[in-house]
Amino acid sequence: MDDLNEKPQLEVQSVTWDALEPHAARGSLLVVAPDLELIEVAEKVACDDASAVGTWVAGGCIYKPSAEMIQQWKAEENALFSFVIVQPYVLCQRPNH
Repeated sequence: MDDLNEKPQLEVQSVTWDALEPHAARGSLLVVAPDLELIEVAEKVACDDASAVGTWVAGGCIYKPSAEMIQQWKAEENALFSFVIVQPYVLCQRPNH
């Protein structure tokens, strides 16, 4: 098996909230804390690393956005997010300002 089949090819992109909102409505959007590397988290999720992902979830570093967060993001014009798709999830992170 070659490296392309062993490690998922993940690409971080940037979007505004309106592009992520449908994923939040479906319950497939996960927020990654700013102190974590988004691509590292995506790789662990893609590889089903339950230990690492479980630790991050338990520590509040990966979570579904609250209704309050969603309302705040809707109100922010042109708020940018980094995101990566790891089916069935979309992982997002606010870039450090």
